Amino acid sequence: MEVDAIVNSTNTQMSASKGVSGAIHRAAGPILLVECLSLGGCAVGEAKITKGHRLPAKHIIHTVSPLWLGGETGEPEVLASCYRSVLEVAEANGVTTLAFPSIGTGINGYPVALAAEVAVATVRASVGMRSTLKEVIFCCYSDTDLQAYERALLNVPQPDNRSNLSRFVDAQSGNLGPQFSDYRQAIHELQGGRKETHWIWYVFPQLRGLGTSEMSVRYGIESREEARAYLNHPTLGERLRECVNTMKRHKGTDPERIFSPIDAAKFRSCLTLFKAVAGPESVFGEALNDFYQGQEDRLTIELLASRESGAQSET
Repeated sequence: MEVDAIVNSTNTQMSASKGVSGAIHRAAGPILLVECLSLGGCAVGEAKITKGHRLPAKHIIHTVSPLWLGGETGEPEVLASCYRSVLEVAEANGVTTLAFPSIGTGINGYPVALAAEVAVATVRASVGMRSTLKEVIFCCYSDTDLQAYERALLNVPQPDNRSNLSRFVDAQSGNLGPQFSDYRQAIHELQGGRKETHWIWYVFPQLRGLGTSEMSVRYGIESREEARAYLNHPTLGERLRECVNTMKRHKGTDPERIFSPIDAAKFRSCLTLFKAVAGPESVFGEALNDFYQGQEDRLTIELLASRESGAQSET
């Protein structure tokens, strides 16, 4: 593949590391590290350019991706900044053809499906404003990566649209990446009385609109009808009831000792939503009584009522 520049997903020191970065440094030769170290590092979300040295490409544009912490700390915005910064540097240096790896999906743990959406959306929005760029290539490490980018390029939704519950099944299977726990791990942690890993969004889903993070939007429940479909799903409904019943074994324990305060609030929101569907005598109503003295989450009730009122007005 012959391009003017390739992109290196590096660290803040711009030193050789594992994965793509290590391979680029090995291929370019030791002089690349010397040039990188002379630049004084690179901040997260920014980009710097070096020569390609022994590589066929004239330039290497280095960028530092965010560490994935669950999508709640601005990771999508920082990843988008990586792509914009690279494109700005490319234009400033007359680059016409550019090849990206899947930035951030290696050691920094950004889920490939989510990263692909950010990459494609950001490049599409930015390339039209660049006068020099003629071709941008996304290089994929595996067939799974390729499929994620193909979906993003074709604007085919990932399993996160409002009527497709497979997004939850997929997440609970552990397919988001090693930094996300599957359903078995979630149950194990609930049995032990302490949540340790990331799974709250897709194990105890809430009404969409209560949060603004990428994960809360992706795994938000859109309506009472979708919540009902969730409960009637042969896998998801049984798992949700199992999780709530497992929590009920800890009756009398402050839920903030089992979850963090933020996740305890999410658990309450989940119970409120599914109580609205299944009724006050359901396991969800019982758990609200056990852990929250029967007090529902006010924002969930208000948002659900507002959404249903809006739907009625449209009809």
